[in-house]
Amino acid sequence: PFFKRRSFFTPYADELRRTDGTAARILYDYVKQETNYPVDLLLAALLQRQPLDALARELHWQYVLPDAAPVEPAPELAAQGLALLRLPISEVEKADSVTAWYTREAARRADEALAQAAALFAKEPMLGVLSPAVPLWPAARQSRDADWQAARPALQGKVNVPLGQDPPPAPACGWALVRLAAVADGDTLPAITAPEDAWLLPLKAQQNGFFSASFTTAAQSAAAADQLALHYQQAADPKAVAKQFGRLVKHKLKK
Repeated sequence: PFFKRRSFFTPYADELRRTDGTAARILYDYVKQETNYPVDLLLAALLQRQPLDALARELHWQYVLPDAAPVEPAPELAAQGLALLRLPISEVEKADSVTAWYTREAARRADEALAQAAALFAKEPMLGVLSPAVPLWPAARQSRDADWQAARPALQGKVNVPLGQDPPPAPACGWALVRLAAVADGDTLPAITAPEDAWLLPLKAQQNGFFSASFTTAAQSAAAADQLALHYQQAADPKAVAKQFGRLVKHKLKK
């Protein structure tokens, strides 16, 4: 049997035209669990040659944590080679009020998710950076995309990995849990003082052979699935497309 390594980074829109979008992840799990092929060595090689955002979409490097997690003792992060990084609050306040609220709320609840997040690092030895996913709020997604495009030129010469057009999984919502071996220079953690520093975290981990991921709650994950279904439904309805186009023109004219 054989498979194409391109399966792990093919354009995701092409994947959705042919499958339900999970084919690459199913392939990865099958090869890893049912064969003796060193698929993680292939993944390490791809991390050096392919944009992180493409790999993250195809392999679904997004985890789902329970909505109401049981209270657990704070994990000994240093003993596990992990560290908690918080984004500077000054950057949070630059966002629109709704995005800023989501970010502050995620930062406030960081300690509640630490035990489960640390457990993911124990399960996934190639995981380097984990952070809350950007909320579905449209302005939050647009702000993240704009920040990436603004930071991308300056990042080109700072890391030796390819940068995609779309943003990679990166700390954009309050905090991140990181594996020291993936991002630290010796025992020194990188300073996070500006958005560009946050983008460097997953890229540096990628350069060192680690991937980055985000996580959502079960409710957020269900909402994303419902949103996708709604988009498909509206895309097939000319009236809905025309209405959405009218709203877009109105908002552009107001600006």
